[in-house]
Amino acid sequence: MNKKLIVALIFLSILFILTISGPLIAPYPVSYSENIRVVERDGRTVTIISPTPPEKRHPFGTNFWGYDILTLMLYGIRYTVLTAVSVAFGRLLIGTIIGLFLGMKEKRPLRILDMKGLNGIPIFLFIFFLTFRVSLESVLPMWELISLQIVLLTVLGLPLVISVIERRTANLAAEEFIESARSTGAGTGRIILKHILPHLKEDLLIRFSSEMILTLGLIGQLAIFNIFIGGTHVTRNPTMFHSILHELAGLVGAARYYLTHGQYLLLFPLGGYLFVLITFYLLSRGLEDYYRSTYRQVQYI
Repeated sequence: MNKKLIVALIFLSILFILTISGPLIAPYPVSYSENIRVVERDGRTVTIISPTPPEKRHPFGTNFWGYDILTLMLYGIRYTVLTAVSVAFGRLLIGTIIGLFLGMKEKRPLRILDMKGLNGIPIFLFIFFLTFRVSLESVLPMWELISLQIVLLTVLGLPLVISVIERRTANLAAEEFIESARSTGAGTGRIILKHILPHLKEDLLIRFSSEMILTLGLIGQLAIFNIFIGGTHVTRNPTMFHSILHELAGLVGAARYYLTHGQYLLLFPLGGYLFVLITFYLLSRGLEDYYRSTYRQVQYI
């Protein structure tokens, strides 16, 4: 097993623990705030007003409302991970089903789904304009809004997944062993289940991790424009945007202005977001290297 995959599995284990038990190991309840605190220092009474930089009581500091940043991150990381996993799974499941049957057709239709040039920017624009009104101070229940955002992220990412799986399936369908299966009377369904899918399993696993990376990138882009997973709360005087679920990309987006002062407000959530992103990146690259060394002819999709 290569080093990238080993590191990825270690990171993935840590991420799994944080996702499952984040609220349990958080130092404070998510609603706990210390906006103003009076302490004794050198025989003097000192009043501390949030935000406060990292200290023993708050290792990651507190934000402007006195909420512990580490606590917010531990509560929000599960939404980041679950959104990425849900979208990647949905894209791969639907895209694989459609791509398999399109690839098995001898006379394939006009390839309107072949959108390999489609990248995150147009998808981001579509999602932004479709969701910004319902995301800001949303009247939808939280889980309905999350479901809507996941569905949009899934559907708009399908064309590329369908295209690459269709192409890979078509290449496999032209192989001699598939022709032999057809000559013995095997139907399309049996050929897909018994011959095509076993040859795609490594590719699909790598594609799954790649789709999680793409989803995280989209979530981050949306967060820069104040569209947070689970909804955005807006406060006035001054106007500020807040992630209702404290999702990691949302915390980064809400704190993106603090590059010249109070950098800890941005750097700690950004570090958490990058940790999730790097974990899935190492997993994808580690799987590629592992399968390349094990099966020399694996074609990645």
